[in-house]
Amino acid sequence: MMVIKNKHTLDMLEKMVRKKTGKLCEEITRAKIQALEMGVKEKKYRSLFENAPDGIILIDQEGTILDCNRKECELLGRERSECLGKKVTDFLSPQSRTFFDLKLPALKGIGSIEVESEIIMKTGKTVPIWRNMTAQYGDDGRFTGAIIHTRDITDRKYLEEELKKANRKLEEQSFQDGLTGIANRRAFDEHFSREFSRMRRLNKPLSLVFCDIDYFKHYNDFYGHQKGDSCLERVARILKSAVRRPGDQAARYGGEEFTVIFSDTETQAAADLAEILRRSIQGLAIPHKASKIDTVVTASFGIAGIIPSRETRMEELIALADARLYSAKRTGRNRVIHY
Repeated sequence: MMVIKNKHTLDMLEKMVRKKTGKLCEEITRAKIQALEMGVKEKKYRSLFENAPDGIILIDQEGTILDCNRKECELLGRERSECLGKKVTDFLSPQSRTFFDLKLPALKGIGSIEVESEIIMKTGKTVPIWRNMTAQYGDDGRFTGAIIHTRDITDRKYLEEELKKANRKLEEQSFQDGLTGIANRRAFDEHFSREFSRMRRLNKPLSLVFCDIDYFKHYNDFYGHQKGDSCLERVARILKSAVRRPGDQAARYGGEEFTVIFSDTETQAAADLAEILRRSIQGLAIPHKASKIDTVVTASFGIAGIIPSRETRMEELIALADARLYSAKRTGRNRVIHY
């Protein structure tokens, strides 16, 4: 073993050791501080992760759950241990599962995707959710997985459905006569146009019935408008009873005038149905002392029918049915005219 006796050399060695030891201590201290800071940051991150208002899932590139926060577990109705290691699709409805399987590969290039889907809780309950998926990449730029934010949109979906119902109701009301509850003139125009085109395409007959309550103005003047409204409602119910098929329609055309559309129906068959309606209205036995032809409310009918073609127009059929209604009224009322 070498023995150093020179004092100067000893001093030099001591200084070198102290210098290196000091640097080592500094490095150790710095490492401890960094580790402490990392621990604080990790703790802070974990706290934010756990207490986030939205559900959060970390998945790998295969869709396997690496971690999930408290809110996500609450949405799934499961413990964290029941989620880790499972595929994120294991908790989706079949339709949503297929959609997710298609979207995950695309996420690599897109970077971020927003989707609406459904998760299935442990109880079997289906919950509508919104999800934002953000791709994660390693230092080498390769796709490593994704961070998924989840939000329960049950309330929003409920409000959307209620809004749809309200809009449907408003739309129905816009096509419905406010007094009688049957289709109004607007609904008639649209339905007649649709059926005219359909019967032309199918080369099938279309019949149109016009109905007018006899001496209704006299009825209103004699009994009052309240009784008049009641009379209109009862007649409308009779006419609506003849509507049995999707292509048929009873509508209030205006005032005391009504229409009935019979699709894929010959004129004679429509006239036979109109005769049944005429008798049914008379059979209501609504008193009508102001009538010039009977003691009860009656109605007149005009019927026209054609097989629509490119040469015929809707207005022609309407004019013909209206002319035959006028003929029924001119020749004594309370009758059906179809020729």
